[in-house]
Amino acid sequence: MGTPLLPPYLGSWNDLMRALLHDPFLGSPHRHLHTAMLQARSASDPMPGWVAGDPEPTPWLPAAVSHLVRLASLKAAASSLSQASRAHLTSQIDASIAAYIDEDICPPPRRWPFPGPPPGPLAVASELAMVANSLAEGSLRTDLLRVSGQIVEKALAMSSPMAV
Repeated sequence: MGTPLLPPYLGSWNDLMRALLHDPFLGSPHRHLHTAMLQARSASDPMPGWVAGDPEPTPWLPAAVSHLVRLASLKAAASSLSQASRAHLTSQIDASIAAYIDEDICPPPRRWPFPGPPPGPLAVASELAMVANSLAEGSLRTDLLRVSGQIVEKALAMSSPMAV
């Protein structure tokens, strides 16, 4: 069986497939609205760095996970210190983790504009939980799962109507 013929107003099969695959408003009276939307979006983007169709909206994901694993590992290494030094270092590490979550992973000044929690912090929490579950039972695994839970709680708070 051969290729079916197209009416001349549709052009060639390649033209038709290009139009179908690259025009999200095909059949809409606003034929070229998507280009205007993308141009307007670049001026006032609520999520800088995100591009429509971007396969990886969070290029900082590996850096965030490795930073949090390093901090949790340092906290586990502090267990060999004296009681006073351990308490001081542990409190500083906990404060550093909380600040990193608040400022870098779940920044406070804006609320997530879409339904549900933002995907970036949940991706970090998921990766962190995966790293934790690949470890043997112990304090490092427990700390990583606790930090992952803190990120999820903060992300859920960003999406709630009460968040500011």
